[in-house]
Amino acid sequence: MIALLALAPIVAALFLALGSAKVSALAPMRARAAHLGHSTAPYRVIGALEIAGATGTVLGLIAPLIGALAGGGLLLLLGVRP
Repeated sequence: MIALLALAPIVAALFLALGSAKVSALAPMRARAAHLGHSTAPYRVIGALEIAGATGTVLGLIAPLIGALAGGGLLLLLGVRP
């Protein structure tokens, strides 16, 4: 339980920061999207999914089912290869 309380906010902060940068289409994220052969629009969708996963991870501290689903969604998102 202590590990969950320690890691959930760290994971949420990481995905929230990266997702926000993608949704905002900051210059480094646009460059990464171009390097992967994506336009900015799909990269923004990925960022929105990361923000949703971060939110669900934090909500998982209150409602474990939501946290489990959010964690599973983030794992699926990480497993997708362009």
